[in-house]
Amino acid sequence: MKKGPLNNIVVLDLTRAVSGPYCTMMLYNLGATIIKIEHPGNGDDTRGLGPFIEKISSYNAIFNYGKKSIALDLKNEADRKIFEELLPKVDVLVENFRPGFMEKFGYGWEALHKKYPQLIYAAISGYGQTGPIATHACYDLVAQGICGIMMLTGHSENEPTKVGTEIADVLSGIFTAFGINTALFHRERTGEGSLVDVAMLDCMLSLLYSAVDRYTATHEIPHAIGNRHPIAAPFDTFYAKDRPLNIAVANDNLFRKLCGVLKRPELADDERFATIPARTKNRVALTNIMAEILKTKNATEWLEDLVKAGIPAGRIYTLKETLDFPQLIHRKMVHRFKGDYMPTIRFPGNPLKLSCLEDLTENEKAPALDENRQEILNFIKTGKWLRE
Repeated sequence: MKKGPLNNIVVLDLTRAVSGPYCTMMLYNLGATIIKIEHPGNGDDTRGLGPFIEKISSYNAIFNYGKKSIALDLKNEADRKIFEELLPKVDVLVENFRPGFMEKFGYGWEALHKKYPQLIYAAISGYGQTGPIATHACYDLVAQGICGIMMLTGHSENEPTKVGTEIADVLSGIFTAFGINTALFHRERTGEGSLVDVAMLDCMLSLLYSAVDRYTATHEIPHAIGNRHPIAAPFDTFYAKDRPLNIAVANDNLFRKLCGVLKRPELADDERFATIPARTKNRVALTNIMAEILKTKNATEWLEDLVKAGIPAGRIYTLKETLDFPQLIHRKMVHRFKGDYMPTIRFPGNPLKLSCLEDLTENEKAPALDENRQEILNFIKTGKWLRE
């Protein structure tokens, strides 16, 4: 077992797809034991999604490594008995069904809180446990569309564009893990379990503080503007002689340093560019001047000078290059599985670096469906794990 601050915390994980498994993956990475409840037959939806390595879904594996799987059908009396025997032995229950689903079986928050007042109950859903559309179905793409981020992403307001990863799924998983840890702290103080109610849509809106501020302050609806910053310049993707690079200048001091690197110190005192509002207003003129200068040298040459001057700048990498990036390797952010389990697969590590947490780069394999049944049944009887 990985050594971490959540050692001895046991989580009953009824989630599937991405948001819930991402949450419980984070808890596992902090040392918790995760009992993954899956439906008999096919299990978690992601078991059927590729890529496949020797008929096993790597997509499923990268969210579920180290967990313990048992297949239970909550409509089956014998399986319900096992589930109910687990409830008093766990600290946290996490589910990501539509609101009302768990209540059908008598396992909603209110019912379980009466029986197990110390249990922390975390529910992830598209729209939350309350509200006029709480019971509507939702996936990441739908949440991105409703929250407004698709109108802010890309290069044209006429072509709504999703963010390039499952951001609503991942973000709701992160917020739920944060909520669970907060609830654990509350329970430590009071002995009381809590409901953690996280909506994908709520999480997505929380990202848009800057856009919401601009809209409510100016009454102008923000739209997609590519890679540039809406209220700072130069803060964009630029093109050197050989390839693009990002340069991010957010204050006047950095701009003066940039002018020095570009060998155009007089630009810092040009009234068109002397302040942030002036540079934003005259962004096109400034961009044109920089474009002519930047195309005279390769990106690597520019980056050497920019970094030396303390200016935030960087190349734009492919994922292949990112996974070999020395800083990420040093930070143990590129992980593999132990042994010969999916040896070609790499995946992101844990960005939380804590002095009380063992930081590993090789992880246990993901369980096969129902692989840990006997181990979990033994835990019900003895309160101990076979491998302890």
